[in-house]
Amino acid sequence: MAAALAEHVPTWTWKLPPGGLSLWVDLGRPIASALAERVLDYGVRIEGGAYFAADPGLFEQRLRIPYTAGPDTLREAVRRMAAALADGLPRASATRRPHWVV
Repeated sequence: MAAALAEHVPTWTWKLPPGGLSLWVDLGRPIASALAERVLDYGVRIEGGAYFAADPGLFEQRLRIPYTAGPDTLREAVRRMAAALADGLPRASATRRPHWVV
């Protein structure tokens, strides 16, 4: 997955974790929720970092990508995310509510 990210979205940054199930990617700008909404049209279900934050908007520049699927699936998901980004992101959805975990 890291190789696919480097190939398709070289402006994103991340550190390979020593373990765990997810890679936290810094998108460089606060587009995680819009990107997560857009990639649904490309067959990819992902949540932006704000979904996992205590306050809405926090981590909006980060994407949490689980790497539990097989390598081919992960490469294709990254390719689709890059295609969605290249095709443009929607404006912030008025129907999408902040997710609160209490």
